[in-house]
Amino acid sequence: MQTWNKIVKWFAVVMIGAVLFLFFLTQTGSGKIQQPIAFNHKKHTQRHVACEVCHPLYKNHPRAGVPGVNLCIRCHEEVIHRMPEKDKIQKYREAGKEIPWLRVYRIKPDIYGLDSLFYGIPNRVLGHVYGGKNPINFSHRRHTAIGKIECRECHGDVANMEKPITRRFAEIEMDRCLACHQAQEKKVSVDCADCHR
Repeated sequence: MQTWNKIVKWFAVVMIGAVLFLFFLTQTGSGKIQQPIAFNHKKHTQRHVACEVCHPLYKNHPRAGVPGVNLCIRCHEEVIHRMPEKDKIQKYREAGKEIPWLRVYRIKPDIYGLDSLFYGIPNRVLGHVYGGKNPINFSHRRHTAIGKIECRECHGDVANMEKPITRRFAEIEMDRCLACHQAQEKKVSVDCADCHR
């Protein structure tokens, strides 16, 4: 019986330690992810590449979209000017694989404050974690095309970023969204059912 009590006590200590470790991890902003390619937004915007070239869906779809390898190859097919990041694109194409961009922004339920642990986990994995459903109805189209909200409002000054996005510029949480909706002076709904379906 004494051995069983020791096992239970050690189990409790380990579980409490794990919870404290996870709490510390989420509070220290360790949610920084590593993108597969060191994408330079500034270089592309200086060459007048419009946002919709790489994010073709943001004006008419709930998601903005990310560039596939075939899109990148349109401009980076030549190997005259060799650069490590261009070489990565070539390697993905030769392997017949898509660039495994990691999502930084996602609107998913926060599991007891531990949502930042899910930074960088591919969507197909998170689909299983969350049951494959997104309980929040968010649309880039409604915010950008209809609401005329600039990308930088939520994503920061992306046009001048020389490194890929690895952290959220702004937390996408209910208080922030609700404050923005309320500031629109009854032009935008604050009815719970419009966003929570």
